[in-house]
Amino acid sequence: MIYYGAVFVLSIFLVVFQSTALDLLFLGKIRLELSLIVVIYGGLYMDAVKGGVLSLLLGFLLDSMTGVMPGLYTFIYVAVFALTKRLSYRVYPEGITTVILLTFFCSLAEGMIIVLIYKTGFGIDAFHEIFNTYLLQSLVVAVIAPACFSMLHKIQEITGERAET
Repeated sequence: MIYYGAVFVLSIFLVVFQSTALDLLFLGKIRLELSLIVVIYGGLYMDAVKGGVLSLLLGFLLDSMTGVMPGLYTFIYVAVFALTKRLSYRVYPEGITTVILLTFFCSLAEGMIIVLIYKTGFGIDAFHEIFNTYLLQSLVVAVIAPACFSMLHKIQEITGERAET
């Protein structure tokens, strides 16, 4: 029970930090999706219940703070978690190349889903944003993902939670 309370509080801090401080750092040009890295980590190293709750909570908090379309980030984060959970049994998650490629493709897929939903739901043609914004965002997120994974491993060691491999 303490785990879920701590996840709730830390998730709020992460989403607030991501949507305010990091947005100011990059001047609103790209969004550094640290929460997506945490969801991918949860899919690779956490059990299904803890990782699922984490991805659902992060998606809900992002929808509450930044979402234009209700439930969009919740859907995307749960889908990314389910995909990475499924892939975790077939890939070697300790390899840096695997982490970088998986994070890059998940981040790019998130951007493409957002652009497609904007096109179909609102009629906004934002396909040029895939190359201008989402490709750069995906590259930055993929490059910092191994460092974030290392930090999340350390946090799990400190808290006594064992990573599922």
